[in-house]
Amino acid sequence: MGIGGTAVHLHQYLVKLIDPVSGTQYGKTISLNAQSIATNKTHTLNLSFSFVTTSTTPITLLPSIAHDAGGTYQAGAGGTTPNNGEIIITNAKIDIQRSALNQ
Repeated sequence: MGIGGTAVHLHQYLVKLIDPVSGTQYGKTISLNAQSIATNKTHTLNLSFSFVTTSTTPITLLPSIAHDAGGTYQAGAGGTTPNNGEIIITNAKIDIQRSALNQ
């Protein structure tokens, strides 16, 4: 329960950055949690990935987000295993910073 007895949900996620064409993962998998009021379940996630790569062809980057065990929507708590509970992304902002060092 939250402030004033408000019911809250815990959302625990595993997030990774992948190239859906090659299946290559860039950076590490991030585990994070967020909490929301039970009636609307909305919240904000802020993520940061760092990686170094060299490629002569374009790379497609796609965030992969799934519910992890340990939250309100974990396996066995309802929904369909393994991603119990629906994840809807309504807004996303991606900043890409590029740096090159030639020696």
